[in-house]
Amino acid sequence: LKQVLHSPFAARPAHLAAMAEAPGQALMGAMEVAPAAPPGQVVMGQGGFANEAWRQHGLTELGQHPRVQIQQQRRLLEALTGFEQNNKYMVKDTNGTNIFFVAEGSTCLERNCCSGACKAWRMDIHQLGMGGAMDGMQRFLHIERPFTFTCFCLNRPQAFISDGNSGTPLGIVHEPFVCCQPFKFVIQDPDGNDVLEADTPCIQLPLFCPCPCEDTPCNKVVFSVRDAQSGQHVSEIVKQWVWGDFFPLCFSDWDRYFVEFGGATNPEYKAMLMATALFIQMRFFDRRNEDKK
Repeated sequence: LKQVLHSPFAARPAHLAAMAEAPGQALMGAMEVAPAAPPGQVVMGQGGFANEAWRQHGLTELGQHPRVQIQQQRRLLEALTGFEQNNKYMVKDTNGTNIFFVAEGSTCLERNCCSGACKAWRMDIHQLGMGGAMDGMQRFLHIERPFTFTCFCLNRPQAFISDGNSGTPLGIVHEPFVCCQPFKFVIQDPDGNDVLEADTPCIQLPLFCPCPCEDTPCNKVVFSVRDAQSGQHVSEIVKQWVWGDFFPLCFSDWDRYFVEFGGATNPEYKAMLMATALFIQMRFFDRRNEDKK
């Protein structure tokens, strides 16, 4: 197996360092043969990723960027009628170049009859062609959020991130039940071990008095991402309010997120953080949840 290993964080706790490097392994893009995982076990950074050239290209692309912007594309029919359509998002780099396309694939029943913590949805993340072209794009990752009967601490929402073609697991985004803290998320590896945590205070101006004017205290909701074991700050996920959130017919820019990768240099962790931003959007800020959060 050929493998690309990236150090997850600049300053790595012991449990992450063991996952990242060992004598003889190549770092930051160097290719070398790595030992296979035990039967039935999928290890972060090993498994099917290195076997698929198209997926390796997606990880290589993602690994080059310290920050990405996720921008929902306006659905005019939805804005005119209120009838929910599948969401579509464009992922851009710091220069505004399109690098990934995200398409929801939920059914009509799931979109219009389910909401809140119970609803099911699924998304595919596609890597775009040269120069951000839609032609020739390839499916990169799949996110599956199954329907659950969620009630307080029972059947908490989860999204499963996997390889877009083979279905090889990459990780899980889980929303635990925390009293008086509804905005907490846990990122897990394929074996269910907690790797990263993201949260934001539930009492803050951008949630109660959102404002699309930039550089104001009410414009951004910041989710701090930390290492699950050490508590070390790793990165941030930022929800920015835009004019299209308030006047969808008049402005083409809808829900906007920034993922500041910071110390998370491992492209697989970056993919999980990007999926977490989409999970947060669908869980709390999607229009179909407005009256049923």
